[in-house]
Amino acid sequence: IKLYFLFFSQAITGKAIDNHLLALRELAHEHCKELPEIFTDDMFLISNRFILSTSQVPTTMEMFCCYGPVVPDGYGACYNPQPEHILFCISSFRDCKETSSTMFAKALEESLTDMGDLCLKYNSKPQTPAKERKSESKNGHGT
Repeated sequence: IKLYFLFFSQAITGKAIDNHLLALRELAHEHCKELPEIFTDDMFLISNRFILSTSQVPTTMEMFCCYGPVVPDGYGACYNPQPEHILFCISSFRDCKETSSTMFAKALEESLTDMGDLCLKYNSKPQTPAKERKSESKNGHGT
């Protein structure tokens, strides 16, 4: 858990590895005749191609932020969790035939509804207190 919070804090303060490499790549574009090999390597290119770029922007106010996708055939998805709902802003390029913000939003809504239904189903079952379950199993009447 400590490592998670370390990486999380690095990411939200712009100190994550992808930001560091992005800065180095941009400096190389400006100052080098040729890009260093790392920036033209297939694995580097694949690992830095973010089809889905997401950011949580939590605020106490009911507002949303928006940004565009970071690749031509990608999505930008910014979200703001509120106490009773989540505000989303989904973006994609209109001229890309592989993407549709409308379809993405519909799939996201269906997925969240399914997860909510599952949570409600689990939480709506009457729960036997742990103390009673222990006593039932000792008597041989428990499940």
